[in-house]
Amino acid sequence: MASVNELIDLDAVRAAAGEKAAQAGMTCAESDCVRYTQSSPRNVTGTVREGPTHMYNTTLRVVDDQLDWACNCGDLTRERPCKHVVALAAMLEGVSAEDAE
Repeated sequence: MASVNELIDLDAVRAAAGEKAAQAGMTCAESDCVRYTQSSPRNVTGTVREGPTHMYNTTLRVVDDQLDWACNCGDLTRERPCKHVVALAAMLEGVSAEDAE
């Protein structure tokens, strides 16, 4: 069974998000806005801070051996991740689930 880290393809996530969301997510990740809250090989959840008052619960998970995402911002679809998903994926690329704990 594949893990989240094995399935992350940051270029594909960024392309699916679209240019604006991809750039915002990368800027967020570079600004250290992601905090890991829970992780396992098949599920990684983080809190993504946007500004001083907005916090979003964002999850990358494996469903049917495919990378899936969720965020409580409401600005994503199954096909199009939001900037918070991009930020979490950017932070996780190259990091093992054990390191993310």
